[in-house]
Amino acid sequence: MSKFKFSLMSLFILVCIAIINGAVFTNSASASKSLSEEDEAMFSQNNILFYQPCELQSGGSSEICDTNQNYAGEQVWSDAQMKAVEAHQPFYEKAANQYGIPWQILAVVHMREHSLVKDNPSNGQGVYQFYSSEERAACKGGVFTPGKISDEQFQIQTDCAAKRIKEHYGSGLDLSTDDGIKRMFFKYNGTAQAYINQALRLGFSQKEADNGEGSPYVMNRYDAKREPSSTWGQIKTDGGSIEFPANDQFGAFVLYKAIACDNAGTAIDNGDDDSSEPDTGEARTSSSNISGGAKSISDAAAALAWPKGTDSSKYHTKDGSGRYPAYAEAVEELGLKGHGHTYQPDCGDFVETVVKYSGYDKKFGKSNSYVQKHPELWEFISWDDGDTSKLQAGDVVYGNGGGSGTGQHWWVVAEVDGKLYRAEASYTNNNWGRITKEVKGKWKHYPHQWIYRAKGGGTAPSCNPEVVGNNNINATGAALAWPLGSKESDYTKKSPLKGKPYPAFEKAFSELFPNYNDDTFFHYMDHPYCSGFTAVVVRYSGYDKKFTNAMMENEPTQALKADRKLWDVIDWNGDKSELQGGDIINCISFDHSWMVIEDKNGKLYTAEGSRSHWTFGHIIEYKNKCNGKGKIIRAKNANNSSAGVSVNGDMQSFSTTGTVAKPGKGNGNIGASAIELAWPQGTAESTIQKGATNKFSNYFNSLSQSQSDKGTCYAGGKSCDRFVATAVRYSGADKDMAFGPVTSTLDYLLKSDLWEEVKMKNSKTVDEYQSGDVLIFYKPGASSPSHTAIFAKDSDGKGHVVQASYCEYFGVVKGTNSITGSYWGSIRVFRNKNNNTNSASTNCDLCAGQTDSDSSGGGTLQDGGFTSVEEAEKAVMEEYRSMWNNNAKARKYGINVGCNGILINNCPSFVRYFVNKYAQKRWTEGATGHGKDVAGNIAKFYKLKTDKTPSAYSVFSGPGTGWEGHTGIVLGVNTESNKIIIGEAGCGSGLDFIHAKEKDLSSYNNGAYTFTNLNSVLKQGSL
Repeated sequence: MSKFKFSLMSLFILVCIAIINGAVFTNSASASKSLSEEDEAMFSQNNILFYQPCELQSGGSSEICDTNQNYAGEQVWSDAQMKAVEAHQPFYEKAANQYGIPWQILAVVHMREHSLVKDNPSNGQGVYQFYSSEERAACKGGVFTPGKISDEQFQIQTDCAAKRIKEHYGSGLDLSTDDGIKRMFFKYNGTAQAYINQALRLGFSQKEADNGEGSPYVMNRYDAKREPSSTWGQIKTDGGSIEFPANDQFGAFVLYKAIACDNAGTAIDNGDDDSSEPDTGEARTSSSNISGGAKSISDAAAALAWPKGTDSSKYHTKDGSGRYPAYAEAVEELGLKGHGHTYQPDCGDFVETVVKYSGYDKKFGKSNSYVQKHPELWEFISWDDGDTSKLQAGDVVYGNGGGSGTGQHWWVVAEVDGKLYRAEASYTNNNWGRITKEVKGKWKHYPHQWIYRAKGGGTAPSCNPEVVGNNNINATGAALAWPLGSKESDYTKKSPLKGKPYPAFEKAFSELFPNYNDDTFFHYMDHPYCSGFTAVVVRYSGYDKKFTNAMMENEPTQALKADRKLWDVIDWNGDKSELQGGDIINCISFDHSWMVIEDKNGKLYTAEGSRSHWTFGHIIEYKNKCNGKGKIIRAKNANNSSAGVSVNGDMQSFSTTGTVAKPGKGNGNIGASAIELAWPQGTAESTIQKGATNKFSNYFNSLSQSQSDKGTCYAGGKSCDRFVATAVRYSGADKDMAFGPVTSTLDYLLKSDLWEEVKMKNSKTVDEYQSGDVLIFYKPGASSPSHTAIFAKDSDGKGHVVQASYCEYFGVVKGTNSITGSYWGSIRVFRNKNNNTNSASTNCDLCAGQTDSDSSGGGTLQDGGFTSVEEAEKAVMEEYRSMWNNNAKARKYGINVGCNGILINNCPSFVRYFVNKYAQKRWTEGATGHGKDVAGNIAKFYKLKTDKTPSAYSVFSGPGTGWEGHTGIVLGVNTESNKIIIGEAGCGSGLDFIHAKEKDLSSYNNGAYTFTNLNSVLKQGSL
């Protein structure tokens, strides 16, 4: 049975939702056992409903629940039947409440006995088919005149049915259990011996057979065993024998499970923290060998305290300025206010912050009673002798004088560089958290002392840490939402059982939260929440596995209180040109958030769920769903590439492991990572000799390994073995890959359990290689290797050799002649066991002679400006137009926005191209701005002045056809002929608007335009 179970909230519950602002949760004993607090918070803070089983209350739930599917995913109740159930529900509920049974039982009996029709049939047995004269006589005289009946008559019969079920068919049965429900339905239909025998033949026990497991009335189409067949038959006439196969109607128990809430209890807000229950989460990591939760506490203490030896003036202060920066951030992140010492240091507050920030126990309470109540997390050790040899890293130490006013003190044992130290603060001495003395000798300061020792990693969180994406929020959003053009009935929950998440989303959710099952199930969206869709996408992408709307301020229209190492918050005035794939938009005027998706053609779309419209995550043509201003929540370091991204549901490379087969740090794809870090095939020799791509250099320089050996070439990554090691580490397939030299690389590959040598039939035959293979080359007759490279396949399946050469050139995509060349004698091939071999999109979008935008660019401008349109066209505009169908190439120049799916169809895009191609310094800001603002923004970035006089190679901004204005580049000025040549682009049809044009100079020097001359910042050699 699917894990998604949807319900229609009763009027009472809806009123409750309004009161508590949509955060609706169960509060049951099992809830705290099945969910980690982090995951429970994720639901709470995103207004996602979840339910836990509890004891059935009188009358049952007022909800209609579940996925309305049987085991095979077939719809159980038709849409028309569900409308009838909703119409009759008040009658069912009134009767059920009177007799204390689930109202859904009455709906099912009405369905099975009279197809939900509200009239008396001709057989005189009434709506609920009271078979015996005794039953009919007990119900208001037992006369059921055939034909339509009034509401009053329908209620009378419904009350009679409820009474009979309570006092006869359900008598002695527990109707809060499946067995009780099955037995009751079986008795209602008549416990035919033929059906008991049928159950026994199918292998059920006598008890199960007595409960109706063999009755089609009860169990038809419940599972494959109970599908109509030659072994599953039905008595089709009163008093007759079993006929095969049974009919195709769903059994009463199947119908019941499809609308009953599995005895779910009432919904209660369960979002506030208190110290009554522990809360566990992910521990922060370090190189420490401490185990379990103690490790995380030790690491947190070391990270949040001032280091040993810090000048006391930094931490000796009453106000908040004495807090170590990381500690201040932790307090803000956790939302802690202190306990009477908000702006002063306090030993207990410091310890509480450390433990909560560690993730081990997020509800840690500073008291012996709290620790003693939670033996599953803490070992409570009496420590009156103060012998520090008994302490371990991560221990929380507490001592007091045993009475009022006799003092107390808290501290944490932190491991730093292999030694144990005290991490502590002091209210008495106005000292903020810091690393103080080494732990040794005796600590006998108080008559009574205790050690609180973490037992392990805490309660296991339900979030599966193995689900890791490729950091591509954009691609993951496209993969998890209903595709563009989906039927509205697929994603809109207009009736209780219509609409559901996209199957890929359901699978992703199940992997992220594996503890949700049929016993403790989640309710993804009773109202489909926009923030819930976004939270799952971000988590599943792998970029931020703790992302929730807890990172929002109390008012959802405010900026994200996110980890600013991961996220930027940008004011947004509604301009589409400022957006890029993977952006999360938070509306200002009302409570709504949505995502921006960019497809492989560079076109932007909107992805959203909506509580107010009852829609699950789906993709539509771009629309500003804020209808105005908002906040852009933008990931700083995500791989939001749009390469290969489709909004039409055909992303074949997407899998439920969270991996999208495209380049991306940590996605396990060695071949893709090598291509991503290298210069494209055909890049000019002068470029690959001069420097590496920025992406390679940034990652290479961030590695902790020493890079000073073997001179500047080796240290800078201009070496085959350094490139191979960096690409392998970047992929995540082997984070310990040796850096070289080649002999060391070979030695590592031979010894590592992650690598195996592949024996090739013919090492010169490209077809035998697999993307991600590491190659070790020997020169003819040599006994030691002299070169290494990576074999990679692109999205078309074409093979490439990606390599660098010591002191010759940096990493570049080469042809397969690097394998087949006669200059190599023998080749050894090594294959990584963790390698993701899905093909990657190559970055070979740049033709030979062009350069990646990571580097210096190139091209030639005419000194003093062009004198004819033809010259300007050939030198500048033709190359720009060549990117018409190549958005990937356009992005090499930093172009992120366009029009109608084409990036170059935008006037600021052309200016950005020109600046990033010819200027010395690359434009690294966000959007270039609206046309009317571009010249001023460029001036600020390059620290230039603006004026009102046009000159060759100046950016102009001025009036356009809309309020945004227009911008372009002056490519030449002829004052004698009163002519100006401009280069421009715009949102026009075809390529008509992407040309160099000659216009009257007087229309540009009339004061309506602003100019920023770029001549002083052009690259050397560009003129």
